Amino acid sequence: MEVENTLGAKQGQRVLVEIEYPKISSSAFYVYIIPLVAMIIGVLVGLRVGQNIGYEAFAEIISVVTGLIFLVLSYLLLSLLDKRRKNNLQEESRIQMKEIIKEKEE
Repeated sequence: MEVENTLGAKQGQRVLVEIEYPKISSSAFYVYIIPLVAMIIGVLVGLRVGQNIGYEAFAEIISVVTGLIFLVLSYLLLSLLDKRRKNNLQEESRIQMKEIIKEKEE
């Protein structure tokens, strides 16, 4: 990781850095909420499809399978979007030195 040396630290010294990610809360939304919603939609779609095609006895099994398929598809979609988003986050994030850490004398 490269950071601008604003404190005048010398090579070998340890420094405390601060990293700011402006969109971290929206990332948490994408990772947790979207797959959950996709799975619920998949379960409901599978239940409806199972009932409409005449397999009412297997409607619950079909709903579980479609729910899992929707869940996997949502993770695949998020992984594709994540590759684009990583570049944007690195450009928008700010990394700066906060202080030089003093070594403890033994």
